[in-house]
Amino acid sequence: RQRERGPDPSRALRAPASPRFVEVFVFGALYAADGTPRDMLEAVAREFSPRIEVCSAREITLDLTGLERLFGNVRTIADELRRTAADRGLRVRVVIAATRSAARLLVRYRAGIAVIAPGAEAAVLAPLPLPLLGTLGEIPHPDVHIPNPGAEAEASPEPPILVTLRRWGLRTLGELAALDASQVAARLGPEGVAWQRMARGEDARP
Repeated sequence: RQRERGPDPSRALRAPASPRFVEVFVFGALYAADGTPRDMLEAVAREFSPRIEVCSAREITLDLTGLERLFGNVRTIADELRRTAADRGLRVRVVIAATRSAARLLVRYRAGIAVIAPGAEAAVLAPLPLPLLGTLGEIPHPDVHIPNPGAEAEASPEPPILVTLRRWGLRTLGELAALDASQVAARLGPEGVAWQRMARGEDARP
């Protein structure tokens, strides 16, 4: 008898679009190549949803909740987002998930198209490097330039909380997510709680 194993992140990514997406929030994240005109990226996003947030010069999130009846299942939406961008000469990454946090974190790490099955956010994000959390932060002014994800860690000083987490020996989102929440709150306060929630793919707001 084989020993039972935990969730496989790659399987969660390969999972077909679940009908549960119809009953929960659905968010998309677009992350464009460096130098992409922000107005063109925004125009692509608005073709699919009137509810968008410009997170940086290269990143936009879309609230796609309830739009499956117009565009098809979530995989179809992801494919159409990338095709529409390509038709305009834009190179973008696309991630669709049940939370903004999960979509934003994965799109900054994984090239191509990905759909995270509902409930699999924490498992999919677990192997990702901890410094990704420091690249999100609050939504900046639309004209702020965000370099390539790999260059962000070199160009910007690490947030103090990230320095602390490194000293604790943490390297991945999964390691932070697995910590006792009450201990995180006691030692790191509200900021630590917020970071742990993001590491699990949870949103502070819908």
